[in-house]
Amino acid sequence: MNEAGGSQDSAPGPHDYFDAALAACKTLTATWYARSKGIALERVEAHVERDDKEERNGKYVLKVRLGLHGKMTDEERAKIYAAVGRCPIHKLMTTTDVVIETAPL
Repeated sequence: MNEAGGSQDSAPGPHDYFDAALAACKTLTATWYARSKGIALERVEAHVERDDKEERNGKYVLKVRLGLHGKMTDEERAKIYAAVGRCPIHKLMTTTDVVIETAPL
């Protein structure tokens, strides 16, 4: 959390974990898909950019940039990117009505 979030600590804040969940899911999906299709993906690099300036108005934008490293054809890369666009956390964040219940422990 940063100073704007009310903290002097260096630990990640809740939004950081939310964003990281999406990046992790996309990289895992790319790895799983490549292995299942025999594609020579050696490494996946992910960077997430957050635009939360309109979060209070219901808009939270995440731009995920993925680097796919390895000897692959353009077609194989395109197939991996298509699979990554359908990762479970992406779907959860964009197409699911999430209901959260909070109760005493």
